[in-house]
Amino acid sequence: MACGLRGGARGWRGREVPEGTYTFNPECNRIGNDDYKRYVRQPELWRDVANLQVGQNIYTFVRWCSRAMQKVVQVIVTLDECLTAVQLAFSAVKKTLETSVKAWRGYKEGSQAYA
Repeated sequence: MACGLRGGARGWRGREVPEGTYTFNPECNRIGNDDYKRYVRQPELWRDVANLQVGQNIYTFVRWCSRAMQKVVQVIVTLDECLTAVQLAFSAVKKTLETSVKAWRGYKEGSQAYA
């Protein structure tokens, strides 16, 4: 707590303490501690906590995320395969164009030799 701090200073967990002067109050601390102990010792509280479905919900969410990631990986692999196919197709087109340009240049040089 912010016992003995002046307002504007940084208190517990770095939060700014509101304006004013705060003095140590052992009676307040005792009441707060007793109240907290009484609260956490309630058997119903821990029974309710034990019955929460948080663990099952987290497991279901993680399983769903895992399946979603598997689908994403499948899509990425498919896209990679498509990209490879496109690269091979462009490579073939490039070679065909290079061959055509070489043939055209050879034809042009040959026709100039006869001119």
